[in-house]
Amino acid sequence: MSCIDTTNILGHLREQLPTLQVHGVLARSLKCHVLSASLDGRSVVVKWLARPEPPWGWYFEREQKLLSAFAASGEGGVTPELLASGPRWMVLARIAGSAIVPGRLARDVDPTVVAAALRARHRLAQTTTPWPSFVPDGRTLAEVRSRLLEDPCDGLGWCTAGLARGAALGLIDLDDAALAIAALRAWPILARSHGDLLPRNVIVDGASARLVDLECAGDHPEAWDHALLWANLSPAIRGVVETDFGLDHGPRGQSFRACVVFALVRELKFARGARLGGELQNTLHDAVSALRSRGPLGK
Repeated sequence: MSCIDTTNILGHLREQLPTLQVHGVLARSLKCHVLSASLDGRSVVVKWLARPEPPWGWYFEREQKLLSAFAASGEGGVTPELLASGPRWMVLARIAGSAIVPGRLARDVDPTVVAAALRARHRLAQTTTPWPSFVPDGRTLAEVRSRLLEDPCDGLGWCTAGLARGAALGLIDLDDAALAIAALRAWPILARSHGDLLPRNVIVDGASARLVDLECAGDHPEAWDHALLWANLSPAIRGVVETDFGLDHGPRGQSFRACVVFALVRELKFARGARLGGELQNTLHDAVSALRSRGPLGK
C-alpha cells in the first residue's frame, strides 16, 4: 500500500480546523485512513475516507449520522466522541488503549480481553438511541450484496442473501447454505449489534474495552456479533464467546451455528493466502457438521 499523503489531507481540513495538527498514521486501508492528531491541545484521531465511491461513502456517512445521534441522545459514552466532521473526514476524541490486534484474526489473546470486548458489546446492545434512517441506494446495495458486506438496514436479509451468494461463488455447498438459511429463519430474532465485531474494532485499556468503527451497527441476527468474533479467534478462546452467548441445542443455538457458518464463508472470501484459506475451510467444515448435528462447534 502506498504512503499516505498527510499534507494533502491537511489541505482539505485546514480551512475548517486551522488548529488541527497531524502527528502520524495509526491505521490505513484501501477505503479509510486513521491518523493521530491533536486539536486545540486535545488528543484526537482523524478518520479520512480514501475511497468515497459506493459502498464506502455510504458506510462513512452512516457512521457520522450514528455518532451524532448517540451524542445528542446522551448515550455518547458508549461510542467514540465525534468532535467535527465533513464529507470525507471525522475528528474523534482519542480513546485510551489499543486494538486487540491490528488485523482481522486474533490468535493469542487473553480470555479476559475477549470478555471485556463482550461487555462493551453488551453496553451497546443496551442502548436505545434510534439507528439512522439512512438506507443505501441501488448501486450501493448492489455493491454490499456482491461483496458479502454488512447491511444494518436489513438485519436478516443480508445474511440469508450472503449465504446464497457464498454458494454461488463456490465458497460453501448449496445444501449447506440452505441449511444455514433455514436455521436463521427459524430464529429470526434481531438484536442491537455492532455488526462488525472484529478484534481490530475493539480498543482495550486494562480491563476495559470500547468499540470503534460503528458504520455497520444496527439490528442484526441476535448471534451475529458473537459469531463474527468467534470466527476470528483461535479455537482455545472461542469457548468464552459460546458461554457468553449461551450456546444451546435449540433453535437459538442453531442460529448461532448458522451465523458462524456465514461468518466463516465471508472470511474465506476476504482471506489472503493459501494457509489461512485452508484453515478456514477446515473450520467451516466443522461448523457445518455442528450445524447438522446440533453439536459442539470445536473439536
